[in-house]
Amino acid sequence: MSPNTPSFDASRIRSLLFVPMLAERLIAKAPERGADAVILDLEDAVAPDAKDAARAALADTVDRLVAAGQRVLVRINNEPDLIADDITAANGAGLHGVVLPKAGEADSVAAIVARLAAPAVVPILETPLGVINAPAIAKAGARIAALAFGSEDFSLAMGIAPDEQGLAMPAQQIAMAARAAGKPAFGLPGSLAIIDDIDRFTEIARAGRAIGMTGALAIHPRQVAVLNAVFAPTAAEIEEARAIRSVYETAMAKGRGAVALGGRMIDLPVYRRALATLARAPDAEADGDHSG
Repeated sequence: MSPNTPSFDASRIRSLLFVPMLAERLIAKAPERGADAVILDLEDAVAPDAKDAARAALADTVDRLVAAGQRVLVRINNEPDLIADDITAANGAGLHGVVLPKAGEADSVAAIVARLAAPAVVPILETPLGVINAPAIAKAGARIAALAFGSEDFSLAMGIAPDEQGLAMPAQQIAMAARAAGKPAFGLPGSLAIIDDIDRFTEIARAGRAIGMTGALAIHPRQVAVLNAVFAPTAAEIEEARAIRSVYETAMAKGRGAVALGGRMIDLPVYRRALATLARAPDAEADGDHSG
């Protein structure tokens, strides 16, 4: 990685907004949407006869968005006749990361990661094969920054509706695989196509957090605020975490490994969970987390 290559801390990401390459109006507005990261899309959002033009515009588009303070990734195509040119384009842009769709087997993911220059790669697992291989894919390279769940394509592959009943288990399998590898997980146990019923989308996002997801992909700007709110600790959670940190560190200073607080026992796992909560708080810098 060169000194000019941007870094990417996936652990602080709550929302990743897809923006079609060549959609200049949407690209120009992307930094105003509030997403923690933008994913420029070379895959589904670009017609076959426009792929070359999208690749040619990638580096300049990335430069503009980075200059505006935006974290920028690109979703490439994972097709034999498209991926080589996409990798060349991606390697020529100052990206924070690359999103790899249709990740199914660890060996193929590792081979693609080895060809990429970006500091972070986020595989999207959107087939039964990908979900089954999630633990291996999470460890397919040091630059695998997180795993993502492609709920719409997974539903299609399984022949099921994209709802929580059918998607909670595979989504949690991906979350567990990512967390077992010490990495975040992005995704929802439901449809990403919900853009008008924000209450329903909020329910799905909360279900995602409840099964271990740390953030999610968004296909519309309306979804961003929901994801930012749901995947950030609430004020009550932050207050509780600060209290746990304070009482436990005081107990440790006195040589005690556990202490009671508000009728519950606070030990090392509870303390570590509190620290993880504070690390994801909006004022994490003030709480000693300078990972940025």
